[in-house]
Amino acid sequence: NVVPGGKDWFGPVMTTGAVAFIVGVMLTAPLSKRFGKRNFYMTSMAFTAILTASFYFVPADNLPLIWAMHALISLVAAPTAPLVWAMYADTADYAEWRWNRRATGLIFSAASFAQKFGWAIGGAGTGWLLAYFGYQPNVAQSARTIDGIMLMMSVIPTAGALIAIAALWYYELDEATVETMGRELQQRRRGAPEHPPHSPLSIPLMLPQAFGAVAPHKLMESIMTDTHKDREAGPAGSASAPTQPAFAPGGAHGGAGGPAASGALPPKPLSKQQRSRLNEEYRLVLNAGVHGLCFSPYLEGQSPGAQVSDAQIRQRLAVIQPHTRWIRTFSCTDGHEQTPRIAHEMGIKILVGAWLGTDLAINEREIEGVIAVAKAGHADIVAVGNEVMLREDMSEDDLLAYIDRVKRALPGVQVGYVDAYFLFEKHPRITAACDVVMTNCYPFWEGCPREQALAYMQTMLQRTRAAAPGKRIVISETGWPDQGSAFHGAVPSVEGAMQYFVDTMRWAQQDGVEVFYFAAFDEAWKVGAEGDVGAYWGLWDKDARPKFA
Repeated sequence: NVVPGGKDWFGPVMTTGAVAFIVGVMLTAPLSKRFGKRNFYMTSMAFTAILTASFYFVPADNLPLIWAMHALISLVAAPTAPLVWAMYADTADYAEWRWNRRATGLIFSAASFAQKFGWAIGGAGTGWLLAYFGYQPNVAQSARTIDGIMLMMSVIPTAGALIAIAALWYYELDEATVETMGRELQQRRRGAPEHPPHSPLSIPLMLPQAFGAVAPHKLMESIMTDTHKDREAGPAGSASAPTQPAFAPGGAHGGAGGPAASGALPPKPLSKQQRSRLNEEYRLVLNAGVHGLCFSPYLEGQSPGAQVSDAQIRQRLAVIQPHTRWIRTFSCTDGHEQTPRIAHEMGIKILVGAWLGTDLAINEREIEGVIAVAKAGHADIVAVGNEVMLREDMSEDDLLAYIDRVKRALPGVQVGYVDAYFLFEKHPRITAACDVVMTNCYPFWEGCPREQALAYMQTMLQRTRAAAPGKRIVISETGWPDQGSAFHGAVPSVEGAMQYFVDTMRWAQQDGVEVFYFAAFDEAWKVGAEGDVGAYWGLWDKDARPKFA
């Protein structure tokens, strides 16, 4: 009733608009990187306002012009959708930078609520406005109604765009400020005292942030700073830890340290009946079999750099074979390249990792090793690098070159990269290059109490999904230690480790989430890298004996 003959054009117009929107989203990353998120958002919104206002003056019978205007508006408005979520992350950094407090959960939950509230108001507002302008369904509309519909398509949304521009005018986090924050937060973390400042437990807010959870990408700093340490962390994997000073043996978390020193409360002991029930739940879940386990074959006295044998790989795999369908490895050198073949012989699928660091010669050996393993038919998924961006071991371009090289060498094999969940938001080019996005999610290392850990880990997965829509996403590491010192509100305990395992595996099975639990076995050598908790992430101890049942 507004556009003569418009019914036949509806499909093409909407399809073209959707394509234009997708193109706009694809252009967001390079353009925001060049002009800054705030400036690009304001520019995008300004052009949207101008074009939308102009829509009021388009003749109703000029269908080609209506089509073109709709596509153009979709194109210029598209960047605002991904930009706003990236800017939310910047505000979380700002909270920590300004007040030494991280509020990621509050910020994103408030944003999600506001978005849903806006959708509700917008939907209701449409009905209210149509009623106000006298709209009647299935009849010819009056001139006043047609003019009102035109206003709803042009002037009224333009007003909303102008309000957004005005609000952004007072938004202080331009790109220079964001870079300054990142640099200063990184320096603060590297030079942080043994006890980073955190809020008292008296704050009545049952969120990880209330228990001292600090910025994950600043908290989980590189464990190693040179080539030797890089090799120490490599083949055995990682339970992403903070910088070494936070776990100085005999210091804040050694000797007199522990839960009281970190400000965390020890878990309330379970009753005999509760412990018996937990034992039974753990036994049932483990015996039913899990999707995957992170696997390291080291024996007592071995550490990364030691040569592992065929025999010890078989011995350790035989222990976990009845309980897992997949394993994840971390290296394709020093004998670890044998693990995929042996795992396949035992009927276990495998996510094969190539460890990348600062040593180019070792990187070359790893890349050649993983390609050889996959070409031999012993890789179900290939992971090119583990937390390389987190440790800042190489540039984004260098990592992308390795990923591209492996993908070209292995057509038909799914190839991806492993890192902490938030880094897939910060590096969209890497995310786009992955066939599989493999995200490490550790509520423990963000100071989250065990009781909230599953829900917090689920938000980590949600953020990864938002950063990688449509891609296969695997939780490549998550776990909870059963011994060692507390980290803010996160307290290691046998009951906590068992309950986190049970909760995670049941949720994963129910929701169809692929999870690799960290880890199959305890690794005593990791105390040097992660503090006393480093040795106690396994479901079996260092001698391959069951720990919990």
